[in-house]
Amino acid sequence: MQFFLHQFRAGPWLRFIPLPVFAAFLFINVTQSRPIVAVVTAAVAAPAVFIAFYPEMDMAQSFGMTRAQAAKVIIWPVLFTAAICGAIALSQRADVVGIACAATSLALSIFMGLVCLPNGERSDSSGSAPLLAGAPSSGGSFAWAVIWRPVLTRAAGFGLVSILVGWLATFIGHDTARQFVAVTPILVTWYSIITCPGLLPTTASSFGLTRRTWAIRALVVAVVANAVFALVTVGIALLIDAPASAYLAASVIGVAVCAIALSLTPRTEYFAFMVPFLFVLPLRELMDTRNLAFDPDVIRGVEIIAAVGGVAAVVSLLLYLTGRADISSGSRRFFGVE
Repeated sequence: MQFFLHQFRAGPWLRFIPLPVFAAFLFINVTQSRPIVAVVTAAVAAPAVFIAFYPEMDMAQSFGMTRAQAAKVIIWPVLFTAAICGAIALSQRADVVGIACAATSLALSIFMGLVCLPNGERSDSSGSAPLLAGAPSSGGSFAWAVIWRPVLTRAAGFGLVSILVGWLATFIGHDTARQFVAVTPILVTWYSIITCPGLLPTTASSFGLTRRTWAIRALVVAVVANAVFALVTVGIALLIDAPASAYLAASVIGVAVCAIALSLTPRTEYFAFMVPFLFVLPLRELMDTRNLAFDPDVIRGVEIIAAVGGVAAVVSLLLYLTGRADISSGSRRFFGVE
């Protein structure tokens, strides 16, 4: 508990700014919306609340904790998130829907906690030396073992899941529920890319890579990972006569999302984490495979969001590459060691 409180106080207080929005979102949708919308709202709000309590998801791995040690710390944000979201849901609807929302919040809280657990593997000096030197090892080069293999595997795997979930979503009659279900695997794909530990600037710095090398690699990964996602989804969609244009559009948007989010990580990983949410509303319209139509207003909205996010990303990246933004001090405050 003491270590968790230390991390909680050390994190940037700006991370609490979105919380009132999510709380109001949860209050309104649970009270007034249909059951499926209420449950989806709880599923969206719980991760945001969890991140506010536990802003750095790789903290335990960074400090070399075992899974047992990390679990004693991570259990607190899991409990707080489940308690807050569950209390809001049950206070508004003390019925089956409220219980479903509370259960969904608990499930998502536990899932987020499991994601934060370290892998439990202790580093071997004989195996880590080649990685630090950038030379090939038993697991491949540094870039392949730490970045490319996990990112490409996730992109291809979630591409298959996206096709399956998109097909299942066509059987859902409610428009909002169908759209959110179809877009969820894509959202998870983006997060699996931008939260890859090997892509963080702090990781690159710890391995002695230059800022320019990190920036180039991050942007290339954003393009290649989404290209792999497009190859899998569009290829399968063409084979089964599914709307391939929707997945191609999602892949193009994914390049912008991942590039913007990764470019913002030197300034704050928390705001980078919020970037994919900005594209959820327009993306869910594009992924409605039952009523597939590229609305010009939706396309314009995507362009505006991408333009604003792109400007912020370019500024953040230039500040970092020119040395005006020091990732070291910011990361130490984020990790709670400064």
